[in-house]
Amino acid sequence: MGAVGFYLLGYDYALFLGILTGICQLIPIIGPWPIYTVLFISDVLSGNYIRAAVVLFFGFGLSLSDMYIRPALSSRYVDIHPLILIVGFLSGPIVFGLVGFILGPLILGITYAVCKTYKNEKDRIFQKNL
Repeated sequence: MGAVGFYLLGYDYALFLGILTGICQLIPIIGPWPIYTVLFISDVLSGNYIRAAVVLFFGFGLSLSDMYIRPALSSRYVDIHPLILIVGFLSGPIVFGLVGFILGPLILGITYAVCKTYKNEKDRIFQKNL
């Protein structure tokens, strides 16, 4: 999506910028913002203020869509509340680094499933004893 956006905004080497943005997306905490910031600063220095503002809003839009789409797709195939997946996707890379994109939601999902199973078993045993 980044490469298409950069192409539509008229940047040279849009495909390269899109690939670089995708690679930077995997960096915990920082994300793709160095690319957007450099493009914003270069546009401001060259006097292209409209494209500078558009690239900034484009960055916000891509970041927000990534934070929504990834958990939404994951929660469609798993019976876990989307908030648990969002916390896993946001905190996983901070705690575990690059591997945290997989481990964060996985660990929280397994913990949720274990707690839910424990609660159901406890309720079943309690109902049995009545």
